[in-house]
Amino acid sequence: MRRCAQEAAFDFHIAGRILGHKTLTTTQVYLAVFQDELVRTYRGFLDRRRADRPQEEYREPTEQEWRDCQQHFKLCKVSLGT
Repeated sequence: MRRCAQEAAFDFHIAGRILGHKTLTTTQVYLAVFQDELVRTYRGFLDRRRADRPQEEYREPTEQEWRDCQQHFKLCKVSLGT
């Protein structure tokens, strides 16, 4: 498995948590990360991760799994007060 500076650039969400930022927007301001760069970096991270993982782990979720996932994040938003 390859680890490099490009992957470290993706870890700004971890840096934000360590610094106590409530949102990634705050971390983005400090790092001067723009939305398109964020998406490109994230997609690059996913491509590298998927290359290292077995293909069978990447299937489309069922409708029920997708609804459960959406419900989970709705509950997280309520829990966090956002």
